[in-house]
Amino acid sequence: EMAPSTFSRIVASNLHSTFLLCYHGVPMMQELGQGDIFNMVSTAGFEGYPGISAYCAAKHGVMGFSRALREELRGEDIRVCCVSPGATRSPSWDGVESVADQLMPTEDVARAFVQMYLMDRRVVTEEIVLRPIVGHVTS
Repeated sequence: EMAPSTFSRIVASNLHSTFLLCYHGVPMMQELGQGDIFNMVSTAGFEGYPGISAYCAAKHGVMGFSRALREELRGEDIRVCCVSPGATRSPSWDGVESVADQLMPTEDVARAFVQMYLMDRRVVTEEIVLRPIVGHVTS
């Protein structure tokens, strides 16, 4: 039922934007001799959820792109990392009371990115999957 234009917009905002940032950023990292690429994927990047097929397709694409880019940059000091959070407290969930106890705090997702960055440069955390503990409500 989704309009092709809607599908294209979702893929552009999630996958094409990731490509463009890397297209412009990687040469600068190569010139500097090091860098970090941290891509936000989602559990939708390896699972399929009804009603959000375009988003799932785009996030599958981000995951595949990241894996391929990591291989293309092997041997260079450029780490390519992905974080795949499950349901996270964000404006997209505003007004959906039925899931309030199933959302992770955004700070936990941000902390995962910081921890990956702080790892020794000899280490790349390729992929992290974060899931909320259902029923564990934090403020």
